[in-house]
Amino acid sequence: MSKKKPNIGIVTFPIHEAHVTPLSNFVDIFFSLSNEVYLITGNAGMVLSRGRNKLHIYSITHKTGGNVVTRIANYIYTELRICYRLAKIARNVDLWIFPIGGRRFAAANAHGKIVGEKDGVSFINLSGKVT
Repeated sequence: MSKKKPNIGIVTFPIHEAHVTPLSNFVDIFFSLSNEVYLITGNAGMVLSRGRNKLHIYSITHKTGGNVVTRIANYIYTELRICYRLAKIARNVDLWIFPIGGRRFAAANAHGKIVGEKDGVSFINLSGKVT
């Protein structure tokens, strides 16, 4: 009797072109460990959907803004969209993974508290500390 593979959700902040290859490799690791992979990312990360039929990609576009006020507003808006997407697909995911900078997702962390998620893994944040 084989154990059912879990559905894994991976959440990254919208990425640049330089981050596509590492994220692609990261996603490939979880293909063998999961039934389905749900990826919340954006900007350049959308190219990862090519040739991967078990990958469900949800795009979040992030704009930086010209001054401090618009950058803060855009960041908050991006956080809220990530949280909304998390809420929409939460019932399909057994384990959430926040690979890089996961602890900084205030909205994602709040979502985990609200829905009572017990499973969530955060690997390495941008400061280089293992979390």
